[in-house]
Amino acid sequence: MKKGLDWNSEQVKIALEKAKAAYEQVPKGRKIQTLEKTFAAYTGVFRCYDSIKKHIKYLDENV
Repeated sequence: MKKGLDWNSEQVKIALEKAKAAYEQVPKGRKIQTLEKTFAAYTGVFRCYDSIKKHIKYLDENV
C-alpha cells in the first residue's frame, strides 16, 4: 500500500514556500514546470501540480 504525502510536515511546508517563490519569478510559459521541479527537489514527489497549488493556497490562507 502506498503512503501518501504528509502535507503538514515541515519539509513539505518548506517545499511549498520555495516552489511558490520560484513560481512567481518565472515567465508565464514555464510556471507549471518550475513549480513541479522545485517541489520535487525538496520532496522527491513529481507531477502533482493541482495538489501543490491547492496546498499553497491553503497555506496562504492560514498563515
